[in-house]
Amino acid sequence: HFYERYLTEVSLDTRELSEYASDLSQKQQWELAAKAYAMVIESSNRPERHIILNYGVTLLHIGEMERGEEMLQRYYVELGSQPHHGDTIVGHLIAHQRYLAAEPYLKEMLGSRQRSHVQTAFQRLSEIYRRTDRRAEFLALMEEFLAKSSDPRTARDEILREARNSGMWELEAAQLEIINEGSGSGQQLAELGLALLKSGQIERARATLREHATMANGNEGAQWLQVAALYQGRGMFEDARAAIDSSIASDPDNYRPYVSRANHHLSKGLHDQAEKDFETAIVKAQEDAERASVYMQMIEGYRAVGRHDLATSATRDALKLQRIDRPQLVFMQANAELGDGDHVKARRLLKTLRLSLIHI
Repeated sequence: HFYERYLTEVSLDTRELSEYASDLSQKQQWELAAKAYAMVIESSNRPERHIILNYGVTLLHIGEMERGEEMLQRYYVELGSQPHHGDTIVGHLIAHQRYLAAEPYLKEMLGSRQRSHVQTAFQRLSEIYRRTDRRAEFLALMEEFLAKSSDPRTARDEILREARNSGMWELEAAQLEIINEGSGSGQQLAELGLALLKSGQIERARATLREHATMANGNEGAQWLQVAALYQGRGMFEDARAAIDSSIASDPDNYRPYVSRANHHLSKGLHDQAEKDFETAIVKAQEDAERASVYMQMIEGYRAVGRHDLATSATRDALKLQRIDRPQLVFMQANAELGDGDHVKARRLLKTLRLSLIHI
């Protein structure tokens, strides 16, 4: 092998050997890189610190974990064993799933007086506990992190992030409840309601989302639609329908909840009811841009359930608007026909629409 022959047969001084070791590492020739780094260290009374670090990392790459960890520890000591020096080492250890070896460095960082070091240690330890399924230790870490923080709200935001990453929905809900006790904005209530849904606390979730919608100060209709979307995302379709109905009751002149209810009907196979709600949405829409939005959703909804006849009829009506992307509508319809394998019908549609309604 050329690389190995060059290493063993060419006389290199320490600087050249160090550069060659680095080059081998960049080429991911880990075995030879480890040999080259070892030669550098053996030939030096006091090797440079980055050589010790790189040798340790290279040893991890070739599976010599204990020797690699020893080199990384040596690098740490030579830097003065300051907590923040462990961050680089920890990154390499976690990358090679050497979690137990990484923990001592992180616990020293957690004891630092520097806020950034404490935050980094919390994030890294949380990642380790998540990957190793150590819930109890994460909860203890959370309490320690909160106790050390001079900004409890920011600390709770960090805990929320880790709880979500770990799928610890009950913990997420508990932290959001504490935050809401202090501020209680509508958006936080929506987040709390979703966390309660995910943790299986359905009745509490319903009460929280109801509170979120009804404290909207004149914007209840939009808030109920947001609640409906949360229920829809969790597969709670009847609750979603009830939220949509509440949106309509709160803001009966808004076209958007009628579109949402029409799509709900389509998902249930209730095509006649969907058609009525889409028609109501068209009437409620105040501008062509709003009507165009309704038509686009209507067409997509009908196509999704295989009602190409209704989609075609809606396309024809939509093309009568003054402000709408007409070529897009035509080609969408033609593509739908092509997708069904009806090339003749697609060509006929393009020709008919081109001649009777638009010029493309």
